[in-house]
Amino acid sequence: MVLAVTIFPDKSIFSVVVIFAILFMALNRVLFQPLFRVMDERSKRTDGVVTESKKTMERYSALLGQYESSIRTGRTECYKQQEQVRTAAVKSASEQIQQARREAEMLIDRAKQELLAQVEQAKGSLAADASATADMISQLILRRLPVNPERKERQS
Repeated sequence: MVLAVTIFPDKSIFSVVVIFAILFMALNRVLFQPLFRVMDERSKRTDGVVTESKKTMERYSALLGQYESSIRTGRTECYKQQEQVRTAAVKSASEQIQQARREAEMLIDRAKQELLAQVEQAKGSLAADASATADMISQLILRRLPVNPERKERQS
């Protein structure tokens, strides 16, 4: 057996529709519009914070790039200055070494000249001493030799 349900609307349907419309308008004003307003405000604030965060991150990235760039530039300048100081120190040391060499060469030349002068003086002194010593030795030898008559006659 088949039971069929048939619904026949009666006049109460109009009152249900009117009650529904009244409740919908009341709920719309009291509940739905404030709820949607709060949700829209929340969405705007959230989107604003997210947008602000993105802008802040972009500024941070730009500042970080500038900072790193200035650090690299500073290091490069520091290395250049260190190289200049090192080059100047090497040049100064080289000049001092050259000056010391020139002074040493001058001292050596003076010493050589003094030695040569002393050698010449010693040679002259030795030559004179040698001549005097030779004379003295010959006189000593001649005094000690026995007198040889032949020789005496030769000398006369």
